[in-house]
Amino acid sequence: MRKLLTLLLVFHTFLSLSGQTKERDSILQIAEKYRSVSGAKELNNIVTKAQKGLIVKNTKDSLYAANLFLLEAESLFYSWDIPVLREKFNSAINMSPSTDEGQILKVETIISSTYMEVPIGFEMSAYTKTKEALSILENLKSEPPTDLLLSIYESLMILNSTFGDTKKQKEYRDKANKLFEKNNFDSSRMVAFYTANIMSLYETDTNESTILYYINKIRKFPNKIELPNFKYVDISASNRLTKYYYNTYKRGDKTALKKGYDIIAQTLQKYSKDKSMSYHIKEAMHLKCEFLIAENKFEDAFKINSKLISISKKNDRRFHFNLAQRMIILLGLDKVADAKELVFDTLDEFHTGQDELKNDYSNFSTRNIVDYTSLFLDISDAFNKHKKNDADVKKLVNTWNNISLNQFQKSIDNKLTTKKTKALFKRVISNLLTAHANEDDQQFYVSQLLETIENIENTIEWQEFLQQRNYSKLNVVNDFKFEEYAITNALIEARIKEEDSTISTLELQLEQLKTNFKSKNPNIIKYSFSDFKTSDFKQSLLNDEVTLRYETIKDSLYTFVISKNNIELKNLGSSKAILDLTKSYLNDIKNRIDATLKAKELYALLIPNQVEKFKHLNILPDDYLYKLPFETLINSNNNYLIENKTVLYAPYLALLKYSIKNDSLVTENNTKLMIFTPAYETAADETTDVVVRGNSYRLDGAEKESKLISELFPNTSFSDYSATKENFRRYAPDGQLLHLSMHASLNSTTPQLSHLIFTEGNTDNKLYLEELYGMNLKADMAVLSACNTGVGEFELDKGIVSLHRAFTQAGVPTTVSSLWSAPDNATQKIMVAFYKELKLGKTKAEALQLAKLNYLKTTDNPMLKTSFYWAGFVINGDNKAIMLPNSEINYWLWIALGIAAALVIILLYFRKK
Repeated sequence: MRKLLTLLLVFHTFLSLSGQTKERDSILQIAEKYRSVSGAKELNNIVTKAQKGLIVKNTKDSLYAANLFLLEAESLFYSWDIPVLREKFNSAINMSPSTDEGQILKVETIISSTYMEVPIGFEMSAYTKTKEALSILENLKSEPPTDLLLSIYESLMILNSTFGDTKKQKEYRDKANKLFEKNNFDSSRMVAFYTANIMSLYETDTNESTILYYINKIRKFPNKIELPNFKYVDISASNRLTKYYYNTYKRGDKTALKKGYDIIAQTLQKYSKDKSMSYHIKEAMHLKCEFLIAENKFEDAFKINSKLISISKKNDRRFHFNLAQRMIILLGLDKVADAKELVFDTLDEFHTGQDELKNDYSNFSTRNIVDYTSLFLDISDAFNKHKKNDADVKKLVNTWNNISLNQFQKSIDNKLTTKKTKALFKRVISNLLTAHANEDDQQFYVSQLLETIENIENTIEWQEFLQQRNYSKLNVVNDFKFEEYAITNALIEARIKEEDSTISTLELQLEQLKTNFKSKNPNIIKYSFSDFKTSDFKQSLLNDEVTLRYETIKDSLYTFVISKNNIELKNLGSSKAILDLTKSYLNDIKNRIDATLKAKELYALLIPNQVEKFKHLNILPDDYLYKLPFETLINSNNNYLIENKTVLYAPYLALLKYSIKNDSLVTENNTKLMIFTPAYETAADETTDVVVRGNSYRLDGAEKESKLISELFPNTSFSDYSATKENFRRYAPDGQLLHLSMHASLNSTTPQLSHLIFTEGNTDNKLYLEELYGMNLKADMAVLSACNTGVGEFELDKGIVSLHRAFTQAGVPTTVSSLWSAPDNATQKIMVAFYKELKLGKTKAEALQLAKLNYLKTTDNPMLKTSFYWAGFVINGDNKAIMLPNSEINYWLWIALGIAAALVIILLYFRKK
């Protein structure tokens, strides 16, 4: 797959150049002849001579220099010297002039630079660069070259298909088809287009007629004589059609079985005697075995697999897959002993590490291909059926599960995160959980499992975060990753050659590279590198503090119950049943319907008994539970959860205890509280009690709230026409506390268009998520006193595109945000009480708890006591108290501490006397 993708990426990238002098044209034409592996040395010599004495004075010089840098990069490509290659590619990109011709060359260079990324697993970088190249082409003054534009569309649709993003895959496929229909292309280009469509479709759940359309286009192509590689294209397309039928069969379409067998039969009959097609013939035979295994026809599968192995050599690219398939077949035939004997040979074939594979497989290493994870899990599942009375088989199940886990961890770095990736991760965790269900040392195992989930999900979310940002500093991460890759490879070579001095130098370079990157990019490090340790987290908890981390695994909802001295894993029951009940409960809350019975039922389902003895509760939801305010759940004594416990939320455990601190950035001269209360022209039609902060009308409660809060702390207040987006961007980075009383809008179709609504001035008044992601805020806490800032209707897991997450990514460790449209008047009362408690030195969660309880106590109207009015705001992140030097509590606290210290000194003095 990856090789074919790379070939398509390079297809029609380089165009003939114009605008050079005859001498320069001649040099470039000669260089063109050496654009191959065999001509690399000659190409480098030509470019090196051409670069001597070149002085860039004008646009033509710049274009010529950019061409030379690109040619130089190509001449060095197969040296695989990553830092040098990146330097040359970047030089070509930077030297490309702003003319259309220069921008086209820039696009060619960007695409060329992705060739070194796809083969080594940096698909996310390749994808981002390809989108950048597309953006450049689409913004040219003149029409972009159709060949180049088409190849970019093809690359994007194939990449998105690989990532499992069918929506984007279809978007780019439609664009490619539209462009193809409008233009005339030569025979080779037409077949490349049909092939690209097949490659983007065969793994997806698409209409059979669509993929058959492109297959038939190739098979009935009129000018086959013009295509020397037509047989290769034809048999490749046939095998992909077979894979399509296999995937369709696995999804439940039984009619796909016969169709798959028919295609395989046609392929073998047509090409079995053609030695040049032997690789693809073996692939077709392998696919036939897969069909037979799926039907439990293991005897027939064994015969074909035996023949396949007998005609294959150990260095064949698919030999390791044949051995893995043999193992699964043997287990299907109950030949467990034979399967066990094959384990080492199979793993040895997959092993790509420099050292020989150890007998305990502890040094096993293979390519960073995420699909290998599925294969290893299939083998684990096959062994698992035979583990009942065989200790060795039990051990092998664990081995394959751990290998699957390690493979997944290695493979997700720099990959686009999709539903396919997440589903695969859930399968890994499910296998680990099932295999260890009856382990003796459950405490240790659960700790390890939690650590694994935390670190991997953190990595996955980091990838999602990068995907959401149109202007992300992705190159910062990739520059580091590429340099790390280059040094690591050099280290391997040095160790093979036993060059001790070189090893020491490279190890120092690698350590320095990591240190420099971490110091320059603390926020990036927080999200891109996962080093969470369960033992450290447990020790950081208070004695009266407990954490519930929910996780949906297969059809069940689990929760990790973590306290200072203990950790347990509880199966709470059917995830679907809990999800349905939660949805119904939230619907009742938002419609002000009595939901007491559902609140009690959810309490019984979601809150384990051992939680009762703790005072402080941390909650890490999963899936739809992100929308649920746990404070509203009712126990058997008819008390709300909030009446007995403080409640704090977080998407990850690391964000509870290891939040990024900005203490050194907050000085005495910084504004302590910064308030933004925009003006809205339209008056609300509703009465004060039912006005919500989600539409562009005036918020009387928000204005009163801001005024009362401003009386509690030293502040800078931006209200009415000074509460502009421009002022927020300019001054917010200096605030220690940020309070935003305003409207917010979430866009369910395009999450990046969700925004906070400031006063409309001369400039745009909408602050979008994308802009928040790019800010560098120093605040300890941001209070988003607006609607729906805590969760989006469009994203249920981890709230990655919600406004509160955007503040977290900008560097703010704690956010207070809303789960639904905030009622204006009730919000004002709760917020003012919240700040009063903060001023008294309460922790953030305790301050909000007391504010909500105060609202319930002081509100007389029973209708206004329903959960809708008081439970919408929740705290995410770090829970430490806000320490403002000018607050009353701090002033008297320091005096008290001073007096206490003096008394201790006096007492000690007289004791000595």
